[in-house]
Amino acid sequence: MDPKLLEHLNEAAKEAEREKAEWNHKTKKFANGCTYVGEFLSIEEKTTRRVQKNENTCKIKIPHGVGELFRAGGTIIYEGEWSHGKMSGKGKLYWENDDSWEGVFRDNRMHGLGVKKFHVTTTDKKGRRQKVMERECIYRHNRRVCWTDELLHSWVNVKIGQIWRAGVVRASDPKISGRFLIQFDDMEPIWMHLDHQEFSIQRVGKQLVVP
Repeated sequence: MDPKLLEHLNEAAKEAEREKAEWNHKTKKFANGCTYVGEFLSIEEKTTRRVQKNENTCKIKIPHGVGELFRAGGTIIYEGEWSHGKMSGKGKLYWENDDSWEGVFRDNRMHGLGVKKFHVTTTDKKGRRQKVMERECIYRHNRRVCWTDELLHSWVNVKIGQIWRAGVVRASDPKISGRFLIQFDDMEPIWMHLDHQEFSIQRVGKQLVVP
């Protein structure tokens, strides 16, 4: 074999090994078959051997930073920010039926402002068909509090400090999502980021069809 060709093949093999090592460094496979690809945080964990009954420390990798999580079949579950092994920060969650939520997460839960994409079945003269809808909404601890387009003129209860106050949503900020003008019974109207507040809807102002 030509020495130059052999040298070229050896370099190609070394490059492939380097790429494989780099990929393995950025990848972690879990017992349930899911695979994480992205940035990690290395932490020390104490382990105890049953036979010798002494403690050892070993470094383990946990998702931290930006990364993606895939199902065993290869379809994506989540892409976005992670903190100490949990989905935290901005990201996008995908369901197996192609619905998705893109917004804010905290401790593996949808928590804050985001946009949900979902499929709705409609019936008309042409028969039944599916269409894709996107609506902005606010979640807290994985539970949807409301769609933001139903907040205007709604009565809401907002927790300010340790006190719950009742008020009416008078306007929404056209430039900043999640910011609303609220008229309280015993206070001047104030602009509030409801996606950062603990609140509930007492009465919806607009009667919308909520899937």
